[in-house]
Amino acid sequence: MILRVRYLWWLSLLGAACQPGPAKNPVVISTPAPSVGDENGEKPAPPDGVKPGATAPAPTIKCPPTWTLVPGDKDFQTTDFCTMTYEAREVANQAVSQAGGTPRVSGSAQDARVTCGALGEGFGLMNNSEWMTAASNAASNPANWYGDRGKGFGFGASGAAINPVEVLNFHLVLNRGHSDNNPPSLCDGSQETVDGDCSNSGKEDDPTQRRTFKLTNNEVLWDLAGNAWEWVDYYNVDAKPYSTADGGPVAAFREYPSVDGGFEKMSRAQLIPHKKSFWVNTWNTEQGIGGYFSAPNQSGGNLMRGGYYRDDKNAGLFFADLARSPASVDTYIGYRCVKRK
Repeated sequence: MILRVRYLWWLSLLGAACQPGPAKNPVVISTPAPSVGDENGEKPAPPDGVKPGATAPAPTIKCPPTWTLVPGDKDFQTTDFCTMTYEAREVANQAVSQAGGTPRVSGSAQDARVTCGALGEGFGLMNNSEWMTAASNAASNPANWYGDRGKGFGFGASGAAINPVEVLNFHLVLNRGHSDNNPPSLCDGSQETVDGDCSNSGKEDDPTQRRTFKLTNNEVLWDLAGNAWEWVDYYNVDAKPYSTADGGPVAAFREYPSVDGGFEKMSRAQLIPHKKSFWVNTWNTEQGIGGYFSAPNQSGGNLMRGGYYRDDKNAGLFFADLARSPASVDTYIGYRCVKRK
């Protein structure tokens, strides 16, 4: 009898455990907000690409010796390409990438296009989309930023990307390259920092004068900012971005936060990587990004980028100048070739 009672009690417990419980609240999945365009009607950027230290996909192009592989970027509609590690030198009238010697200057943008194209099929003068790809990649890498609160170059952990909060809290500044007029000359590629002369760097007072820029694939570019201006294959003579406070393009230097109009032909994304998650639109020359010089419409129009050895704080990865014609020449304007396939 006792065994039968225990058996019935056990069955009652088992039945209770098998009864369905109260209905749970349904899972609600929010519908994403519709996409909106930026001030140019452009779609928002996709997530940033490979971060510093991450495993990158296999390159789709093979680069010549002393050339650098630059990962493509959908925001700028580029695929992987190669570019000269150094600003172009010329040997026997041929463009070469080498550390020795100073950059080839005193040539026009037209000359640079011809000289780069003469290297063979797939070669050409770097265009603005390629410049923005390389410069944006470098700017996203903490290895190219310097901080004044105990966090020097390369402050980020492996795999990190630049963080706007870090830039603010640690007063981070991008490399500006050789731009402090010390020495007052173009330099070869033997010293990452130069002070007094090109061959013996001595003690550089400003660490942001470092001339090398490390990409997220760990490859390096020299003098993407500073040393010599670089022609790029882009021409805009009559529809230049400008500060609306000026009422139109002017022959004066302007900080990027004030450049807020005239984007009908040349969008903001062709000047600064404002779509990237690391970017803050209030950044200016204090963060080392460089400045902007448009010159009036119909005055010049062939784009130069990066700045040169006398531009001081105006130099930077995104410094842009539209004041020269394609036929202009000067002793501080050079160029850099690319290989696209």
